[in-house]
Amino acid sequence: MKKKSGPAVGDILAVPAANGEFHFAVVLAAEDAFGLPLGFLRGSYETQEWPPASAAAPDVRPHAVYTDDDAVRSGDWTVVAHEPALVPRFRPPEIYHAAGADADLMELMGESGSVGQFGMAETADGSTRQLDEAEARAIGLLDGSYDQVTLSGYLPGHLKALGL
Repeated sequence: MKKKSGPAVGDILAVPAANGEFHFAVVLAAEDAFGLPLGFLRGSYETQEWPPASAAAPDVRPHAVYTDDDAVRSGDWTVVAHEPALVPRFRPPEIYHAAGADADLMELMGESGSVGQFGMAETADGSTRQLDEAEARAIGLLDGSYDQVTLSGYLPGHLKALGL
């Protein structure tokens, strides 16, 4: 049996929510070394219909959530639209490292510098930047709620924990 192809940048995915509704995710970039970066609209919606009637200018969570594309390929998540114009509403995809990251991580990162007082952002090409306290808090680095990558099967619960 042939697997479905992966999602394209700008695809809108309907992701089942823990409450029986749906989250909408925007594919922000092609799958990279960290996984598939998705940007999420805040809230959940009763149907998979796009655009959601209650979200003329939907609020977004600006930081990407990295996952795999297994649920798209299996059909568990549905591509409901293609809206590349939504991609710029999100930050470029990054993963984050908490302050106090271990020495092994720093050795792998080489010349990129230290993690810093509040943490560090890293792109798939290895570029890094320091985070300020407000951004580290918004991401979830300070309270421990941030996960670098969440497998698609666990994503609905993770989104619930994020308050989405």
